[in-house]
Amino acid sequence: MPAVRSADTRSPTLGIAVRLRSRLGEESGAILVITAVMLIVIIGFAALAIDVGSFYQAQRQAQGAADAGALAGADALAASGAAAASATASATATANDPGATPTVVVSGSQVTVSMAASAPTYFGKILHPGNFPIQTRAVAGISQSAIPCTGSGGNCYVVFAKDSNCSDNGFTLSGGNWTLDGGIHSNSGIRINGGNNHFGPTSYGPTQSGCAMKVSGGNNHFGSETSEAPITDWPIDYTNLYPACTGSQCTGPDGTPPYCTHAAPNFSFTSSPQDGIYCAYGDAADHGDPAQYTGQVAVSGGNERANVTFVCGNLTVSGGNLNFNPYNSPTNKLLVYAAAPGGVAISGGNLSLNGDVFAPTGTIAMSGGNASTNFLEGNTVTLSGGNIKISGDGPVVGGSQSSSTASLLQ
Repeated sequence: MPAVRSADTRSPTLGIAVRLRSRLGEESGAILVITAVMLIVIIGFAALAIDVGSFYQAQRQAQGAADAGALAGADALAASGAAAASATASATATANDPGATPTVVVSGSQVTVSMAASAPTYFGKILHPGNFPIQTRAVAGISQSAIPCTGSGGNCYVVFAKDSNCSDNGFTLSGGNWTLDGGIHSNSGIRINGGNNHFGPTSYGPTQSGCAMKVSGGNNHFGSETSEAPITDWPIDYTNLYPACTGSQCTGPDGTPPYCTHAAPNFSFTSSPQDGIYCAYGDAADHGDPAQYTGQVAVSGGNERANVTFVCGNLTVSGGNLNFNPYNSPTNKLLVYAAAPGGVAISGGNLSLNGDVFAPTGTIAMSGGNASTNFLEGNTVTLSGGNIKISGDGPVVGGSQSSSTASLLQ
């Protein structure tokens, strides 16, 4: 007997309604899920926008503080030296961004300020707990004198001899056909042996103290000739521009100042050295104080070219076809800082040593050579030979470094 099927008591209309309600429930759930996801995305973008704005605001403040600190430090370096520069740069940077930590490095004629700061996060804490770190940096440098030369020669210093003992000749020249295109000053006497020499404005120690200008030979021409009181300040004091360091500030090789790129007791070159600043400390107990250096730098050979600065006790250069320019020029035109009494001895032919030579306690002795651009600044200066032209690139005669200007370099 066939089974009897029970009758479906639901109406067709009721079945359709049940199915429709089930589908609407599913679609509503999907819409809710999509809406929740979109809200999360929108909130994430909002958090990103707010936190990025916070980051850039903090970054701008830290960069401004670094710029201000570097400029203030460079001004202080010109006026008072490295220690004042470091303190001033740090204080100025902190005043402009109290929440950041400044690090100051004084190197040569430059002051570098690095700022370590952080930017707070708001909505972004969900994805990135804590603050965003920020690092900024600024470098400022000082000009070499208040009245810099716009071009070599003319009234730009070519020779400055600080020795004021009138029993000596602060500046001596022997030979003929020299052209010293620039200002010459000796705090003591001047002795010229030879003829056919051409000089710029020339001054020497006062006659009442026994200093004199003695000239033997004919056809010597001077832009001017005056006697004046001793000048006690260096036109460019490289002991300030290349200062000593102490403790953790001595970050160069072998505990030397940070501007040193190479360091050793002595250096001897028979071929071209690498570009850089060479610090020859000799037997100085304090490698951080260039004024105590006794190291020897010897350069010989020929056909050598480099951008170098030698900070040492004494320097000897011999040979031919040597072409040296200062490292970091034109921000700093120092070629040699020789601290020991021996000073600097340069001889040979076709020598082109373009830069400042500073021997505060010794003699700069130059014989031979060719056309160069120099500022010879020493206790005494002695030139011999002939057919040589030197164009002075020191500061304007009578200029002072005390009002040097600072500018951002990076």
